[in-house]
Amino acid sequence: MRQWGLSIVCVATLFGCGGHIGALPTDNAVKAFEASVAVMPAQPVAGQRVTFDIEVVSDSNLPVLADVELRVLDEQSKPTYQQLWRDVVFNPADTWNLTEGYLPDTNLRAEHKVEITVREKSSGVVLFRDAALATLDFNH
Repeated sequence: MRQWGLSIVCVATLFGCGGHIGALPTDNAVKAFEASVAVMPAQPVAGQRVTFDIEVVSDSNLPVLADVELRVLDEQSKPTYQQLWRDVVFNPADTWNLTEGYLPDTNLRAEHKVEITVREKSSGVVLFRDAALATLDFNH
């Protein structure tokens, strides 16, 4: 009998004072990115400079501190070139542009893919990765 009395008092106290149980707060943090890479010249030649125009766009709704990595991957997905930019600050809706030069080996004869990765600095979580943003065709 004692348990029932305590239960009724607790329920009556909650609803008797106008209290209610609402939805739990949600985390509306969005950390999202898009990227593009333009390659010049369009037909790269092994042993001659290739230029990458890189654009990374933050679709996040809060500032994000991230590392941005550019990699050129051979036909086995092994990197033949990589560049890392640490501690890039992205504010909401920011666009980050960079031009990077690359001098490929003289013996390249296959297609290579250009990959961009955006990794959150504090957690290491990959926020964006695309291994097919551009193709370097050294088969000509």
